[in-house]
This record gives sequence, C-alpha cells and structure tokens, in this order.
Amino acid sequence: MRVVFKDSFGEKSYTRDILFLETELNNNKLYLFVVHLPSKLDQEVNQVKRRILLQKIKTKIDEILTLDSEANIMLMGDFNDTPTADNIRLELDARISPDEVKNKELYNPMVKLMSYQRGSLVHRKQWMLFDQMLISKGLLNANTNLEYVKTDIFDAAFLTTNIGKLGAFPNRTFVGTKYLGGYSDHFPVFTIIK
Repeated sequence: MRVVFKDSFGEKSYTRDILFLETELNNNKLYLFVVHLPSKLDQEVNQVKRRILLQKIKTKIDEILTLDSEANIMLMGDFNDTPTADNIRLELDARISPDEVKNKELYNPMVKLMSYQRGSLVHRKQWMLFDQMLISKGLLNANTNLEYVKTDIFDAAFLTTNIGKLGAFPNRTFVGTKYLGGYSDHFPVFTIIK
C-alpha cells in the first residue's frame, strides 16, 4: 500500500510503503500488515504522517472485518512510537487485554511488555518499545485452527553487547558511519501462533 503525501504547496512526499499480505496458515486465511512508520525526527510532520498511515491501515482492517468479523489479522513493525501512544491506541482501536477486544478492535500485547529494564531498542540510554505486533479478535478466538500463544521480545544474549554499568543493549551494526559489525539497533519481536 503506497501513500503519497502533499504539502500546502502541492509538493509530493513519500514514506515507506505498507506491506499487505493475504496468505493461508493451517487452512485459515491470515492477513498481515508490515510497517516501518516515519521516525520521531521532524516530529511535527512525521507525527501527522504516522497518524495518516495508521488511519489507512485501520480502514483496510475494518474493510476485512466487515466481510469477516473473525478474520485473522496481524499488524507488525517499527511504529516509531510506544504501545501506549495516543495515535496507536486511538487510531487502531488497540486494547491492552485480550478480554477487552470487541468487533473491529485490536489487541496490543506489547503494552504488557513495556518496562524500564527491557525493550526492543535503546534511545538516549532508555529502553523503548517501538517494535510491535497487534492482532485481531479472530486470532484470540479458541474456536479456530489458529491459536494465539504469546508475543515477546527476542533479546537473546548473542544479539547484545554489554555497555558497562548500563547492561546489555542491542549490538548495533552501525553508529553513525562507523561499522560495528553487530546485528541491529533493534531487537526483533515475535508472536507465536499454533
């Protein structure tokens, strides 16, 4: 899904596309959205872009759920915002408990993973959880062939580097233009469905 933005002068600007995939898992249709939303740099412009992109995704999710209220949907990626940010909570109708999810709402299991001691990336020596996975009510329904098990951060020791008293952080590939040879400045996140 490509989104083109226009400023007040009609000049076009772009951001990363949204990957949308319709596939099958265990003979069940599964809809996947993968995003890398605009960064927190240039906050005023990018905050608006993130909100618009989330609205576009939510519109597509609502279309799918209108046709099948029990559709299996996963939305994942780098949101460049925390799980409790207003734009994620409100634009996506995200809930923090699977029991709260109704109709066209999504469950955001990342809220329970937020902490000062753990996250998917470190910014200014503080853990952040920008990498998220949200799921629809259909995947929470015990009456289907797909069963949601858990969501977590994959922060295995081999992905870390020790920063003195600060502890183990993601082992970055680059700092600026300096190559460090690590994996990434973000830990992966994952969801288990069986």
